[in-house]
Amino acid sequence: MVTFLPILLTAGCSIVLTPSAEDTAVPGFAPCPLWSAPYNRWPLQPPPDCLVATGYTTGHVTPDMSMTDQFGDRVSLWQFYGDVVLIEVTDTWSGHLGGRWTALDDIQSRYGDRGFQFLTLIVAGDVSSPPDVDDLRQWASALGVRTPVLADDERHGAELAPNSAYPTHILIDRRMRFRSIGVLEENLEVALGSMLNE
Repeated sequence: MVTFLPILLTAGCSIVLTPSAEDTAVPGFAPCPLWSAPYNRWPLQPPPDCLVATGYTTGHVTPDMSMTDQFGDRVSLWQFYGDVVLIEVTDTWSGHLGGRWTALDDIQSRYGDRGFQFLTLIVAGDVSSPPDVDDLRQWASALGVRTPVLADDERHGAELAPNSAYPTHILIDRRMRFRSIGVLEENLEVALGSMLNE
């Protein structure tokens, strides 16, 4: 039996019900996992309490990926809750296509004030390890990228681009749901404009 301890608030005489210590032992009762805000230089909008990841396919809430950026800081995907997010999953050898990254980085400049965030997720250059901070910094500097360049520390790239088709573009809506996986570059701005207007 679930019991609650009433707490009487003197301002307005409202009653707040809080679960007792015994409630956490009741089968089926699970407290919401706490989300910890990372410390980094990028925008931060905490997700709502009890946001739950549901999968890696269209319509599902994305897992909260924790990644290292080009400054050595941890970045949480969920820190961009409320923004439309474009993730480009790529590998380090694709860096020679610098003009393309500059164009995508420019999309951030045009749409950032409307709630848009562009992220580059670089998967492991070989099977042994993801890129380190020096690799990320050199990559971002060489291409003049001003947005987060992230190492795939937790190896989400295999789920996001299962066929290793790099680059793969992924659009995530303001509520952290996958909306488009593998969207073609020529269709990005149209899809993005539609999502920003929602």
